[in-house]
Amino acid sequence: MEVVYREGIWKSGFGDLGNGTSVIWVQTLPHNAEVFFYGFDKPIAQMVNLAVFDRIDEVNFCARYIGVSENYEMYFRPEQGWIILTNNICAKQKLLIGKNASFGQAPYTEFPIIETDIPRLAGQTLPLNRIDEDTYSAYIYMAADSSFQLYTDYTWGSLNSTWESSTPGIVTRENFYAKLGAEFTPGLYQVTYKESANTFSLTAK
Repeated sequence: MEVVYREGIWKSGFGDLGNGTSVIWVQTLPHNAEVFFYGFDKPIAQMVNLAVFDRIDEVNFCARYIGVSENYEMYFRPEQGWIILTNNICAKQKLLIGKNASFGQAPYTEFPIIETDIPRLAGQTLPLNRIDEDTYSAYIYMAADSSFQLYTDYTWGSLNSTWESSTPGIVTRENFYAKLGAEFTPGLYQVTYKESANTFSLTAK
C-alpha cells in the first residue's frame, strides 16, 4: 500500500507581508503529496513552479508535489497570481538573481528578478526547488538580453562562479554571469542545476 499525503493551501490563510506580497511562514510539503488550492482566482498551472508540480487537476483544484519533502516559506503575489516556494528555510538553498527574467508564469513581462541585492522578497529572486538530492529546478521566463547569477545562499559570499552549461548553444557562463547563446530565443524555459556536476541546462517549454 502507498500512503498519499494531502495538504491544503487556502488563499485566506496567507498573512500580509506588505509590498504586495502575502506569506505562509511554514508550509510542509511531503514528496508526492496531493496539494489542494482553495480560493485562488487563477488556474493552478498559471500559479506554481511546474518543475515541482504535476498531475494538475483544475476541476478538483489539486496537483501533485514531486519535489523532495521540505518545509517552505510560501509567498503569494496577488497582483501576478504567483505562488512561490522560497527556500529561505530549506535544508539546501539555490537561487538565481538577474535581469530581464521572471518567475515562469504569466504575466511574464514584469521581470521581477533583480541583480542589485539579495532580497528575500519572493519574485525578486528565483528559488530553484529541489527535485532530488542532486537536482534543483524551476521554470523561468527569459526575455532578450536576459542574464542570471547562481547563489547557494542568501549572502554575497555564496556566489557560484564555476558552473558550466550542459546546453551551451542556449546559455554559457562568462565570469559569473549567464551569457545567452546563438540558439536562445526569448520565452519560457526549465532551468535545471545538477549539484554534483555543477552544471546548468535550459530547456525550452
